[in-house]
Amino acid sequence: LKKMESSINQLFENQGLYDTYAKNAFTYVKNNHDIKIISKKWFELIEKIIDNH
Repeated sequence: LKKMESSINQLFENQGLYDTYAKNAFTYVKNNHDIKIISKKWFELIEKIIDNH
């Protein structure tokens, strides 16, 4: 039970970390004038990942 509790706590800590990354990425994109280039690269990357699956 103790092990399970620490696993759940770790999951929430990681979630907080992911949220921070997401906010930072969003802020970066929002403040960046090359948003179209970044978006295009993201879509290309996502397409590549989908094609590989």
